[in-house]
Amino acid sequence: MSIKTRRTRTRRTRNDQCSQLQNKRMNDATYAERRKVMAWVYHARDLLRAEGISMPRVQIRICEESNRTLGVAKINGELAIWISQTAIDEGNVKLGETVLHELAHTLFNAPHVDGCPLMHPCSHPKANLPACERVFVELARAHAHR
Repeated sequence: MSIKTRRTRTRRTRNDQCSQLQNKRMNDATYAERRKVMAWVYHARDLLRAEGISMPRVQIRICEESNRTLGVAKINGELAIWISQTAIDEGNVKLGETVLHELAHTLFNAPHVDGCPLMHPCSHPKANLPACERVFVELARAHAHR
């Protein structure tokens, strides 16, 4: 397995890390948490398949707890998301909303939108999963027609 690196004068950085969150070491417990996230990624894939849209492979990283950040996504072509332990501990619905939010960033380069149940910059207090799924599919349709 080769790791893409970016060469700088002082150090090399791995492509699978982000500055806001610290990756967890992979062990049995982390794999179990990753499976929870992957279940939501597969759900998102199935939502898009129902619309006739194929979803590319996205790298998933599980990170340590964070007081402020539930997830992070790479944009502009590098398909990777980081989900914090905090988002996993919030429960299945909040995890689903977080995964769909980060997938919207990485797949569609969707910006934050105040008042939107899915793309609100902070965790939207009135967000519910069906509304988030609906917005996710709308973003996918809009992106597919570009």
